[in-house]
Amino acid sequence: MKAINLLLLTVALSSCLLCPASAQDADTSTWGKPGKPPKDCPAEALFDPKTFNWGSIYTAYPVNKVLGTGLFSNLFDTFACLAPYALCAYANCTIVEGTNPPVAECGCQVSRATLKSDAYSCGTATTVLDKNLQSAMEQRCGSIGVQNSVCSNPPNQAPFCPLMKRNRCGKAAMYGGVFDVISTFNSTTWPSGITSPQGGAGPAPQYCLKGCSTNCFAAACHLKTAWNGMPATCYCPVYCNQPGFILSANSTGYECEGQSVNGKQKYIQNGI
Repeated sequence: MKAINLLLLTVALSSCLLCPASAQDADTSTWGKPGKPPKDCPAEALFDPKTFNWGSIYTAYPVNKVLGTGLFSNLFDTFACLAPYALCAYANCTIVEGTNPPVAECGCQVSRATLKSDAYSCGTATTVLDKNLQSAMEQRCGSIGVQNSVCSNPPNQAPFCPLMKRNRCGKAAMYGGVFDVISTFNSTTWPSGITSPQGGAGPAPQYCLKGCSTNCFAAACHLKTAWNGMPATCYCPVYCNQPGFILSANSTGYECEGQSVNGKQKYIQNGI
C-alpha cells in the first residue's frame, strides 16, 4: 500500500504534468492585486457567499467521476488556455456555512503574470463545474492519451477558454460575469520560495484515504483580500469522504479531516 500511495503522490505532484515547460509564464516576481477598473464601470455590488446560489453555477458538482476529487482526472481530457487565472494549488480555506453545494473561501494567488490576457494555464475537462460547459468540453477535448488532447496544443481550443477572459471592467465571462477571475492551474507560476501555504514551513504533501478537502479547479474568484491575507478569494467546492486525495502543502492544522472549531468543521485545504 505504501508503494502504491507513493506512486500516486509522485504522479499527482509531477511539476510538469499538464503544462509544457515552453509555455510557462516567466514573470512571477510581483504578486498581488491588479489595478482598479475604469471609473465608468458599475460600482461593485455587495457579495455574500452565504446567500449566493452556488447550485446555479456549480451544476456539475460533484465532479468526482474517478478516484478522488481530481487525482486521476488530472491525467485525461486536458486543455490549455491563454487567459487570466488564479492559482489555488496551495490554498488554505475556511468553510462557508449553510451553502449548497458546500463551498469554502480559499486564499489564492494572483499576479501580473497570471492576470495577463495571454497568461498560460491548463486543466482537465472532467473537473469543470458547469454541467453544460463540461459536456461541451468533453465533446471537443476527448482524451487521446495521458497528457494529450486536441485542446492542449495549441491553446484556446477549449470552450472553457473564452469564458475566462475579463472584460474592460474586470469581470470574467464565466458564471454570468459576477466574478473577477477563474481558478485554473500552472505548475511553474507558484511564487518563488513558497513551497507551502503562504510561505510557511511544514511537512511534505500527504495522501489521505478519507477526510475533506476542496477542489478549486474552475472555481469562481474575486480579487479581494482573502480571510488569510492572500490577494484573491476563490469559492471552492468541498468534497468529503472521497476515496483518496492529496493535501498539497503544509498540513499543520489541516489534517485530512480538516480542523474544527467549537465542534464544527472550520478549516480545510485544497487537495488534488
